[in-house]
Amino acid sequence: MMKILLIIFCSSFIICQQQVKIPWPSLADSPWPLIRGDMQGTGRSTYIGPRNANYVIRKDMPLGVSFGPVIGYDDILFTGSASLNTDPFNRFYSLNFNLDTIWTFITPSAWPNNNGSTLGADSTIYFASNGGGIYAIDYSGNLKWKKEGITLGGYPFIAIAKNGNLYLSERNRLLILDKNGNTIKDSTVINFATREFLFSVGGDTIYFINYDDNDNKTLKAADLNLNIFWSIDIYDTKQGIPLIDNSNKIYLYTRDGPSECYFKCILPDGSIAWQFPFRSFSEFSSPAIDKNGNFIIAVKRDTSVLVEVISLDYYGNENWSKIIRSEQSIVEGNIITDAERKIYLVSEGFNEESYLHCLDSDGLMLWEVFVGDNSFISSTAINSNGVVYVGGFKSTTYPFHTQNLVAVSEHPLDVVTDYYFMSDFELSQNYPNPFNSFTNIDFIVPYTSKVTIKIFDISGKEVAVLVKEVKEAGAYSISFNTDKLSSGIYFYSMISGSFRSVRKMVLLK
Repeated sequence: MMKILLIIFCSSFIICQQQVKIPWPSLADSPWPLIRGDMQGTGRSTYIGPRNANYVIRKDMPLGVSFGPVIGYDDILFTGSASLNTDPFNRFYSLNFNLDTIWTFITPSAWPNNNGSTLGADSTIYFASNGGGIYAIDYSGNLKWKKEGITLGGYPFIAIAKNGNLYLSERNRLLILDKNGNTIKDSTVINFATREFLFSVGGDTIYFINYDDNDNKTLKAADLNLNIFWSIDIYDTKQGIPLIDNSNKIYLYTRDGPSECYFKCILPDGSIAWQFPFRSFSEFSSPAIDKNGNFIIAVKRDTSVLVEVISLDYYGNENWSKIIRSEQSIVEGNIITDAERKIYLVSEGFNEESYLHCLDSDGLMLWEVFVGDNSFISSTAINSNGVVYVGGFKSTTYPFHTQNLVAVSEHPLDVVTDYYFMSDFELSQNYPNPFNSFTNIDFIVPYTSKVTIKIFDISGKEVAVLVKEVKEAGAYSISFNTDKLSSGIYFYSMISGSFRSVRKMVLLK
């Protein structure tokens, strides 16, 4: 029987390179931390995210969430979809801070709007449909213009230059539009490897990645007409985006060989300043830089299957590292840091369990929230009240997602039924103890999580599995019948995410 429990869960550092907010038209004074509004890809928010995950809201987004949400004025959220619809149309959404839908924009194709959106300074929302077309809609969801003849798939964001022009690319095509959708340039001379454009702080240099004649990737710096300044070979970068700091240094993951990976610092002239070695990184993972110039990366350092979150100082020296999951997992999407230098990221386990993690600036795990069995290739986003959001999806062909847009906050949100107080995980001592034929075990689950409770004999042999399922937040009590066991000492364990607890009990017959 489940009993609902409401419980109120009541350093020094060296500044290497202070990082400040860069004025940019697409920022619109909005808090989304990364690629939709931060044209340098820093992953840095000017707001303070939750120190404790006291409240969690989950919203059903049946068509999934890909590369979103983004946050605009008044903490309004915007997001497209990730999946094909069973109807001959798809959707783009506006939601308020507690995830109530404000309006829905319909696109005339079943194909998803699975490209990251960008919000302009005038609150124009730009997004692309996988069914074809670039859309510009106003803050109320009215169409301003649509550009036909270009199809973008899995596009993490639309790049906006300081002059307001939009930069878009297909494999062999560059398209530059002005803010009214008029074509400025349509070129077919560049073989793009990834579709992201990033800009220098001054906005006069653009960075992108394309293929050379040997089908290897190169990082290029160019002017706004894509006249090349320099080019360097990087072999492979997967799909993660680079990062530009306030000094126009470029940072990115590279694979220089089958097992030779580096996080590299590249100077504005294209030369390499330093590189940090590791073994592998995930497809869509991207680094972050906090306000004190420390880098946060998530990689596999050696042949281990475990992901390490690593903090490096501004010169590439390791500050600390943290293994965030005890089982095989990956970190997809983008890491972000807040104004207190806390770190937020999503890990995906190979058992299809995903968690949103929060670490402090020294790598201490502050909290983690189970966010389902979805894939999260988007970054998290923080609003002005310290609420952090993340959205995900299972498959681009699955139109029945549930509880896949998640909001986490320290403080109550304006909802009645969907939030709850969070305490710690807890595994209580069984009662009675010692016991004869049966005993009771109480445990607390502070947020929706997969929970496993097992019984072991004194030799460590597993003799029973009492719980192995996802549990909603609450307090639970289970009974354990021991008819088939002999007298002796037994142990029972509870595992959920990084929580581990073992207790002893005595059976006397």
